[in-house]
Amino acid sequence: MSHVDAHQPASPLQSGLGRRDIDVQTIGRTDHQRVRLLAEDPLELSKQGGNSAPPSIGNASPITAKPTKPPSVFGWWFLEILCCLLSLGSLAAQVGVLARYNSKPQDSWPSQTLTLNALIATLSTICRTSLMCTVGSLLAQAKWNRFSSPRETDYFPLKDYALLDEASRGSWGSARLLYRFKGSHVACLGAALSILSQAFGLFSQQLVTLRTDQVELRSATATGQVARTVWLKYGGSDEDYLQATKIAMYTGFMAPSIGIPQVQCPTGICTWPIIPTIGVCGACLNVTDHLSFSRVNKTACVLEIPNGTKLERDFCYPPYTFISDTYFTTGPGSGRVFNSSSDIPKREAFNVIAEFGGIGVPESKMTTQPGVMVNDSIAVECALWYCLQAREIRVEKGELRDRITETWGEVPIHYESYLSGNVTFANIPSSMGTAAGDQYTVSWVVLDGVRELARTTFQGSLVASGAGKTEFALSLSNAFDDIHDWMDRLSSSLTNAVRINGTDSPTDERYWGTAITGQVVIVVRWEWIVYPAVMVCASMVYLVVEIVRTARIGVRPWKDDPLLPVCMEVDEEIRLQAGKGLDEPDGIEKRVGEYEVRLKSEDGFPVGFVRRPSFSG
Repeated sequence: MSHVDAHQPASPLQSGLGRRDIDVQTIGRTDHQRVRLLAEDPLELSKQGGNSAPPSIGNASPITAKPTKPPSVFGWWFLEILCCLLSLGSLAAQVGVLARYNSKPQDSWPSQTLTLNALIATLSTICRTSLMCTVGSLLAQAKWNRFSSPRETDYFPLKDYALLDEASRGSWGSARLLYRFKGSHVACLGAALSILSQAFGLFSQQLVTLRTDQVELRSATATGQVARTVWLKYGGSDEDYLQATKIAMYTGFMAPSIGIPQVQCPTGICTWPIIPTIGVCGACLNVTDHLSFSRVNKTACVLEIPNGTKLERDFCYPPYTFISDTYFTTGPGSGRVFNSSSDIPKREAFNVIAEFGGIGVPESKMTTQPGVMVNDSIAVECALWYCLQAREIRVEKGELRDRITETWGEVPIHYESYLSGNVTFANIPSSMGTAAGDQYTVSWVVLDGVRELARTTFQGSLVASGAGKTEFALSLSNAFDDIHDWMDRLSSSLTNAVRINGTDSPTDERYWGTAITGQVVIVVRWEWIVYPAVMVCASMVYLVVEIVRTARIGVRPWKDDPLLPVCMEVDEEIRLQAGKGLDEPDGIEKRVGEYEVRLKSEDGFPVGFVRRPSFSG
């Protein structure tokens, strides 16, 4: 045994900065013995019945090291591996939650307290905290690995120890570490992860956004039922329909425009499939070219369409002005309208409602142009018939649009159809929104009633004196300037009466409407999760690298153990220089930071830092 030389390095526990040195007897070491720097475990003393008070350093005694199996890698790195798995798990949880609710309505999120963004932010915080726990420990271990190089000639400045220790505590130290090593040390990966982890919050906030999509809602209640008729039959509301038809006729005569049956659209944007319905179609034909003038006797004359309407005048003298007497009249048609187009049914078809004509001078000319003559007369013929209409109905921005896309008027013309008591449309094209087996029918009783109503209504004349005029004659006369628009109004008004007062099957799903509404949808921007995923993967790689480096160097993973430096020796000169820097900021690093040292170990345990030996001459 020999005493420690006064110039040998002393442990801080033995000497302490600014305190008197304590002489401690040096204990000889053998392969199976070492000096324990700390006192014996009080727990062991109490078990042996000894004094339970902590022993002093002065009475530390040599002990025999018991050969023990070193802890496994998992035992040393349990917390770091656990944190690494926790960061990976929280990242996976984010992916799972986001995948579950991506493209789903915002109201599908079940919680009224915790929002989706709040959950993602929480998981992101857990991910970053776990990642930094791992990275911090690895950076702390890097300082022991750096000064425990297997090569005995490797010495490094003490400031590297301080720098690595500071990097394990935060981003500022990590930035200094990157500046110091400029990527040449594996710890730079940990420093970069520490700095880049500050952006976790930014990327988590960008993961979820909202989008308003147009969503289609289709059901029996999503929209109102469109007015349509498949069977215009006798019974029940038959009298109501005839009364409605009479009102519709006068509305068509006099109204400047005709409305359409309203529909229910709660969202303001709705669509329906092509809606087939029974309606009323009409057409007018200008037959002025067929108008003939002839004298009946010396005083009377007649304007007529062959086989059609006649306008007879009792007083007919040159220059044949309409100063007095009848200047407009209505009457039967000649059948020319039915031959004018293939879309119009035959004159003898059972679905024809009425055929009429008009001859004379428009009312507008009689009131604005004095001295109107017979040569100014115009002749028209019109017809009305029940038809099948294909209607395109939609609501856009709250405005209803209803237009006819196609009409069909073919019905069987044979005795059996008459005996059936109904007029049923035949050979309906599928483009009208119908299916095989669909029947659209008008009762003969209803048809006869409407025909009689038209016969008694579509008549009348206009006399210069104003006597005996009818609304129909006045309306038709005024419409001579635009007879087609007049017929459109009349047929539309009659169609409204059919659609509103007929029968329909409200359970037919084919004609349900579709309401289009704005729906807020959760949208995941997956590109923003790449950054956290790369960070987690990089931290796992860094963990594996540092575990392997530590095992190869042969030191224990002491990491950031705060008591370990207290139990280590330090070179006497370094200790004295450090003491001189205690009274100034960063004084210790300035005075001893450039000293190159390495970690001295015995039997795998650290003893202290030894300075690079200096060689003179």
